[in-house]
Amino acid sequence: MTVKVTNENIDYLIGQWHDSDSEMPLHEYLGLSWNDYIHWVTNGELKQELPEDAWWNTLYNADENCEHNIQSVSGGGVKCTKCNGWFCF
Repeated sequence: MTVKVTNENIDYLIGQWHDSDSEMPLHEYLGLSWNDYIHWVTNGELKQELPEDAWWNTLYNADENCEHNIQSVSGGGVKCTKCNGWFCF
């Protein structure tokens, strides 16, 4: 998909997926990671985009190929439960 999915166009794009012959799972068709798709299903809206210099892009000891599953940790930080990348605020 070359169109960026937004809260404003997601319903239209889902309709296109239903009308297509695509064998891709919906989240892949939309260009969403599984975690972002689950966030949308659960909350009814897409996650807000983070700026390029957000902490998200500077997890320490992170696998660059990981689709991070981020959780808060005590003491004011976050960690990825998949690759153990971390960041303290």
